[in-house]
Amino acid sequence: MRRILTLGLLLLSAALAAQEPVTTHPSVTAYLQTLLNEPVDTINLRVDRFIESVGQQQPELQSKTAGLAFDYFTSSPVMGHEAVAVHIADNWFLNGRLKLENEELYPILYTFAEFNRSSLIGMPAQPLVMETPDGQLTDIRSVEAAHKILFFYDTECATCRKEAPLLAALLQDYQGDPITEPTAIGGFAPLEKVYNYDPVPEVLKEEGKARFVLGVQGNNWSEYYRGPAQMEYHLYPRALALAEIAWTPAA
Repeated sequence: MRRILTLGLLLLSAALAAQEPVTTHPSVTAYLQTLLNEPVDTINLRVDRFIESVGQQQPELQSKTAGLAFDYFTSSPVMGHEAVAVHIADNWFLNGRLKLENEELYPILYTFAEFNRSSLIGMPAQPLVMETPDGQLTDIRSVEAAHKILFFYDTECATCRKEAPLLAALLQDYQGDPITEPTAIGGFAPLEKVYNYDPVPEVLKEEGKARFVLGVQGNNWSEYYRGPAQMEYHLYPRALALAEIAWTPAA
């Protein structure tokens, strides 16, 4: 389903690009780029005003402008920007306010909006039953906590393959001399290494995007554990160090 939707969006992008004047795209993109750091509600308001500024006497140009904005936010790397694309679809196209020159694109537009609508930030989580470390099945909505963070791993995701071992290594590597330590999965992660862990990659700091890192996670796999005592030995005090990294600003 995800690949079909992605292909559909590519077709929609190509069609919208074919409709626009060459001089229009850079100016629209330049304006939309100034909105990237704004909250979604603010972006929605300003995008609406931007489309309205084209003028109701030029519906075709309004349609092209709205289409470019929709395309821009469907491909944005910023989490949550799909909400802007859904807003544009709902507020300008799906309600009949504007018309796409190619009516065959409406099913793609509708599918994107419906596919993403229930997963937008702030919407109630869909039913999701997962297995806890002790083998119990739990619906994440029944877990009482101020914040719930899930780490999903996709074998085809290059970023996942890179990040997951780093997260797991924090709590399952040796934290002392392997000769005297209980058997572990390998590596070396003493308390000092965990304390010095920086969850914000340098590239995000350089690009001014450090604020997009909202939390940290430490996995503790149990392939080599022989009981709760060994698990707790691997967890503490390194879990406390990781918690301090997450809850206190860097010195």
